[in-house]
Amino acid sequence: MPGADCAAHKGRAGPVLAAEDGNRRDAATAASAVLRAVSEGDLTPTEGAHVMQLVETYRRTLELSDVEARIVALEEAS
Repeated sequence: MPGADCAAHKGRAGPVLAAEDGNRRDAATAASAVLRAVSEGDLTPTEGAHVMQLVETYRRTLELSDVEARIVALEEAS
């Protein structure tokens, strides 16, 4: 997620993670943004943990989508 923006919002459990180009595939950058927000005091450790769970779920979803696309490509090639 190049250029990730991590900003806490009142009434939310954590930051909004957004990329300037709309590409949200870089979970490592998102995780870094959350850790930075916790270290800078923008999020509590508990809020950061909740957001990290979302990042991890999203990362697994992307990984599964990638595996599915690879399987489809292999099936179509054979």
